Amino acid sequence: MKRLIFCLAGLSLFLFNSCDSEIDPNCIEVKLMTEICGNAVLQVVDDSFNKELGSWTDTDGKEHRNVFSTFLIPCDDNYPDKVGDTFFIALTDSLDTGSCGVCLALPANMPEERYNVRIVEPCAGQAAD
Repeated sequence: MKRLIFCLAGLSLFLFNSCDSEIDPNCIEVKLMTEICGNAVLQVVDDSFNKELGSWTDTDGKEHRNVFSTFLIPCDDNYPDKVGDTFFIALTDSLDTGSCGVCLALPANMPEERYNVRIVEPCAGQAAD
């Protein structure tokens, strides 16, 4: 009986720890690499999420890994202030600009991978820098 309780306790601990290491697609920490008129390049901060993401070379010739392109709604109250800011996003199925007018400019050499996102509040236990 003691052996069974010990095994169940060990299994519970293993399952609890494995759930903590998963990435929530509704709360991903990213860094703003560049942005023009809402068209942006974001870098995923959490290394465990970026298995399928590529790289991008900025205008200074520096290569950045784990990046993707997206559109951020410039009229959002929680829009990042400057390049280098970190914040949280959720992946979405569609792009909705609402009533926010935007221009058609694009940053140079945007990554091919593109995801629709929305900015969200930091997740439980996480805080943006």
